[in-house]
Amino acid sequence: MGLSPPPFPPPLPAPLAIADAPEKKLRQRGPRESLVLVVAGIAMLGSAAVLDARDRAEALWPGTVYAPEGEPPWEGATEIRARWLPLINYPIRQELYTRLRRTIPRDQLRALGLERTERLIVVYAPAEQLEPLLASGRMPRPGRPEVLAGAYASLNEVHADDAHLVVVGRLKRDVAGLATAYLMPAHEDWGPLFDRTATRGWLDPRGIEKLGLPENEKRIDKKQELSGDPAAASAAVSGLSIIGLALAAAGGAGLHRALFARMPRRGITAPARIAFGERPRLVRRMHTVMYGSFFFSMAAAIAWPQLNALAMEYIRQAFSEGSLSYVGDAYRSGNVLLAAAATWTNNYLLQTVVLTVLVSLAVPCLGILKTLASFVIAGVGMAPIWSGMSSRYSYHAITIILELEAYIYACAAVAVFWGQIVGAFRQGSLAPAKDALRILGSATALAGIMLAIAALYEATTLILLW
Repeated sequence: MGLSPPPFPPPLPAPLAIADAPEKKLRQRGPRESLVLVVAGIAMLGSAAVLDARDRAEALWPGTVYAPEGEPPWEGATEIRARWLPLINYPIRQELYTRLRRTIPRDQLRALGLERTERLIVVYAPAEQLEPLLASGRMPRPGRPEVLAGAYASLNEVHADDAHLVVVGRLKRDVAGLATAYLMPAHEDWGPLFDRTATRGWLDPRGIEKLGLPENEKRIDKKQELSGDPAAASAAVSGLSIIGLALAAAGGAGLHRALFARMPRRGITAPARIAFGERPRLVRRMHTVMYGSFFFSMAAAIAWPQLNALAMEYIRQAFSEGSLSYVGDAYRSGNVLLAAAATWTNNYLLQTVVLTVLVSLAVPCLGILKTLASFVIAGVGMAPIWSGMSSRYSYHAITIILELEAYIYACAAVAVFWGQIVGAFRQGSLAPAKDALRILGSATALAGIMLAIAALYEATTLILLW
């Protein structure tokens, strides 16, 4: 998962007390049933990808690219003026930004992406070119304070400079690049209003295709900011994708349990595997809490896409400029082994050993809360709300299974550890405490092996297939 914990972790819940008494035998899903679930989940993701590809083929603006500032690198682009909307449009975000600005450094505040709002784009194009893009509502009347909203744009009214603009229509989901923007047909009455704050740029509905042409490579200004988000996925594609991922995750959990139960009861990982086998309820509840938070966060991002925008900006900052930039650099190098090593370093040494296991020795179960927060952020950021994600998840689902299972079992080991420590105090004996340390060390080694496999698979697939 490779995500740092949020700057303000949630409050600690009541301490986890794990009884050492034998638990009732729970029926475990067999490996064949689990494998069927994984295959069914991936097949459902494939079906979502086919449906998504059909939607893209029928789209009017399938590959929109725009630059908020600068000259177009080729002929045929449409002139625009663009600006970020002020925070006054987002009272909750503005209040949070004001409070955090007093307490955290500027670079950390920027990484949260609170200032990166939605854009207002004035388009110098005839109305008949924009009208076919409408999904609902009507076109703005010439010269009136009215705008069109992208599929994921969050506001019904927009304040920009001295203007109060009303959303009167919404763009189709398959309009790429503009899902979180507001479009305003250009009019002479509005020109002076944006002279101070809006920049002059360009837009091309088929810019993605043109960017890939060899003759255009030398024409593109590398310093120019290009925006070209994919189109918003349809509700059917998003729903199928989440169900497919959930089925694959359930199957992956069953396969891991079956594998651990069938492995020899010796070796460095044996104490952890035996402890997990003796505590099926604990393992199942940890899976329920972690996967539940992950998929609930995905669903929340579908309902409120701005959550996804904030999470993606946070992740982008972390991998490009922040603490995880070395991981991003490794992937950009195209070297699979280097990328795998960087991924394992972050996911295992930092996220698991330091921020899950070691912090939990200092503060009971804090690592579980950190991991829960990371699952929430990952769920929001990985929500399949964009076109093209379902096809990538058809193979990236395996990465999700491998990584998340390692984090979940590391958290289960922390819970076992503190349950044993509580038992040691109650019994007045050091034996449970010694067992606790042995289990925790064994589980930490097990997580290292699991995350090494996950890192190699992730690096290989992302570099070769993404």
